[in-house]
Amino acid sequence: MKIIYLHQYYHNPNMSGSTRSYEMGRRLVKMGHEVHLITSTRGYHVPKKITVDDGMFVHWINIDYSNRMSFYRRLYSFFAFAILSFVYAIRIKGDIIFATSTPLTIALPGVAASKWLKIPFFFEVRDLWPTVPIAMGQIKNKLIIYASKKLEFFAYNNAKGIVALSDDMKKGIVKLGINQTKVSVIPNACDLNLFNHLKNNKFLFREKYGFSNEIIILYPGTIGIVNHVEWLVNLCFELKSNPMFKVLVVGDGIEKEKVLSLAQNLKVLNNNFFIINSVSKSHVTEYFEMADFVISTILPIKELEANSANKFFDALASGTPILINHGGWQAEFIQSENCGIALPFDVSKAAKVLEELNEIEETVVKMGFNARNLAEERFSRDKLASQLEKILLK
Repeated sequence: MKIIYLHQYYHNPNMSGSTRSYEMGRRLVKMGHEVHLITSTRGYHVPKKITVDDGMFVHWINIDYSNRMSFYRRLYSFFAFAILSFVYAIRIKGDIIFATSTPLTIALPGVAASKWLKIPFFFEVRDLWPTVPIAMGQIKNKLIIYASKKLEFFAYNNAKGIVALSDDMKKGIVKLGINQTKVSVIPNACDLNLFNHLKNNKFLFREKYGFSNEIIILYPGTIGIVNHVEWLVNLCFELKSNPMFKVLVVGDGIEKEKVLSLAQNLKVLNNNFFIINSVSKSHVTEYFEMADFVISTILPIKELEANSANKFFDALASGTPILINHGGWQAEFIQSENCGIALPFDVSKAAKVLEELNEIEETVVKMGFNARNLAEERFSRDKLASQLEKILLK
């Protein structure tokens, strides 16, 4: 089967960011399929217009993008990519189109190319758009809201099958009137081969980065509006009197300067709050190796709780207990499987919970083992890639 894979924000292990499309694509190649992924350069230097990543053909379209851009500048990038990726897709030809969002505009070239080539279109939903930006107040223009909702229905109604990244996302899609049999759930996955769950090099890496016996809470990912990383700065302020706790942020994004400014004002920067630039997926494993906890944070907006954060699954793969500051399916999962803690959103209460955890080390170690077992049994990338293949073949 020849698969045309549309993803505007593709990353391979040498780039920072989610590598879901790379990992799924290369596994589909191993299963005997021919995969052509169409993506944008987004400012990265790409040596050729077509590269080969583990047997997958990657077609690079020279379009810039950054979450530091204004909303309307990003819209321009979305629609420019939509037009050009359609042209690429009909030239490549194939047996199916598989488009993964965000942005939601990825559905436009996906549906158009499927109709032009008379092949089925499949749609992967990584975030509920436009539900999330509307709830956050990022989209206020009534015309844009109306057009976005129409585009959402257009994508769902024209898809032969829909892949959601969480059960809560599936519920959000079905709530719009989409037949639930059309929607499958394939969450973000665990790349078991990347992480050493035994943490044999924990103290070696701590020495390398200037840490010793402290309790390290790692935040690996985007420093964007949704992520609300300033919550971690405020948490550090509450924990300032306890020298055992250190928060390490590895990432970049539009809110980075704001976070740094707040950390300086509260006098926690390079005291118990540390921040370094994003690193590649293959390099970030060192930070997971030395961490005691991995944390995922979001704004206190109910619609955001359906997310399926990559860092959540990387924490499972690395055998590291997970902390989150919100409710939803991840909070329920953490509680039922005893692989971490859903912290109160109130930072003073969250700080007290963490200080109590410091006194029950055996419980924390057990959480780490539970996390790795869950990664192996339920979220192995190989198993989930096989599920995706079945959906596409069906």
